[in-house]
Amino acid sequence: MSVRIQTPRIYLWIIRVISLWLPKESRLEWRREWEAEIVSRWLLLSEWERLNAQSKLDLFKRVQGAISDVLWFQQSRTRLTLALLNMLTAIFTGFGALQEFIIGGIRYQKMQLALISLAGIFVGILFMTSGIALLRRWSIVRRLIILTGVLSILLHVYEALRPHRNMGFPPLLVGAGYGLVMLVVFEWNRKRNMVS
Repeated sequence: MSVRIQTPRIYLWIIRVISLWLPKESRLEWRREWEAEIVSRWLLLSEWERLNAQSKLDLFKRVQGAISDVLWFQQSRTRLTLALLNMLTAIFTGFGALQEFIIGGIRYQKMQLALISLAGIFVGILFMTSGIALLRRWSIVRRLIILTGVLSILLHVYEALRPHRNMGFPPLLVGAGYGLVMLVVFEWNRKRNMVS
């Protein structure tokens, strides 16, 4: 009978991946703290000979606690909300633009639709990048937010104009409206944090 040595490798790997969401200056200390907790609990369960499915599920719940800790580690809830909304907007914008590019641009060979769709894909990438920049606190985050917001507003307004009119009022409201709201909320939050 072979003895299988078990390690908490998967849990430690998850902790390592989660830590990438933290600012660089806090990442190492946070990761060490959570890794120590997981390893300590694993060794204790191993010593008690209680490494069963139930205890491994309990360890996974502790890892979920690390996820919550990362989310609340961000000092500004507004920043976190903006980051998540930017990523969600990136998915919707990118998906719609990619679908439009494939169907209208490639299948029906409409050059204008293909170019507008490529611009939409680019704006989707900018939304995703700005969301990551907000979470990671990149130094260029303000410029990235301004660029993303302005391009999103221009793209959605242009697509809603006649004669081509590629979108209706709801996508215009969401695309251009969110771009404007993102700009205003980001600046408001930045000034508020500078004062406090």
